Amino acid sequence: MPLLARQALVGTLYVATFKEEGITSADQDFIKRLAPRAAISLHNARLIELEQRQRQIADTLREVTRIVNSTLESEEVSGLVLDQLGQVIEYDSASVQLIEGEHRRIVGSRGFFAGDSPVELLKNVSKDPLVSRIVREKQPMVLSNVKDEPLWDIVPQTAHIQSWIGAPLVFGGNVIGLLTIDHKKLGYYTQATGAIVATFANQVAVAIRNAQLFSVAQRRNRDLEVLNESAIKLAQAPQADQAFRAVLDAVIQTLECDYGTIFFGRCRQYVGFLCFGGQAVWGAASASV
Repeated sequence: MPLLARQALVGTLYVATFKEEGITSADQDFIKRLAPRAAISLHNARLIELEQRQRQIADTLREVTRIVNSTLESEEVSGLVLDQLGQVIEYDSASVQLIEGEHRRIVGSRGFFAGDSPVELLKNVSKDPLVSRIVREKQPMVLSNVKDEPLWDIVPQTAHIQSWIGAPLVFGGNVIGLLTIDHKKLGYYTQATGAIVATFANQVAVAIRNAQLFSVAQRRNRDLEVLNESAIKLAQAPQADQAFRAVLDAVIQTLECDYGTIFFGRCRQYVGFLCFGGQAVWGAASASV
């Protein structure tokens, strides 16, 4: 017997008996009276479950927002967001990947790989048709059965994966990375699941971009400090070699290099600054230039 709630089918009631007399008229009347009540109860239970699910997602997203606003480290925030995502969507493994030009780099992972990853798992964007499609379309891709997707590349490290979601990290209209999750069960993910993952991906994109901007600002401030200190040293330097040292020191600190040299072309002399393990070594010598 169909279970209808608000003219929508919510289930089917099936009744069988081993009694010789079978299902009597009285039994049928009871079932007919029971079915509408069962349908309403089932419908209400689903509504409550859906409300609880939505509340859980909302609470988790609020926690993600707090995390995003509390740290400016890409690796830290990526891992914490993946932990929060795992509370609302089950996965066997997950990763947050940054796209830098053609290259992909993992900045956060759970249950999968960390650090250096096999080359075949992190192909360049243009050499991975699946990733290229996500980057081009800027939309999450949900695979309920990876074997049904021609673009899915099966390698030994991912042979156990049956369901997969890849969501782009989009900031300012540009894809800066990916958030991926997978599961060993077939048909585990749906389009609704993909929409939730996409929401988390948006939060990760904001966090990573903020971290990048903060890093650039830190670098700029550090460079300005080095330049200001160098200007003071140059103004106070009583001798030329001290001035040269101040210049080289500024260049080495700003560019984070290990070696710097100032050449005097005509007199074939140079003054050099070497940095080994943080110790400065100065020298002057002839050079054929």
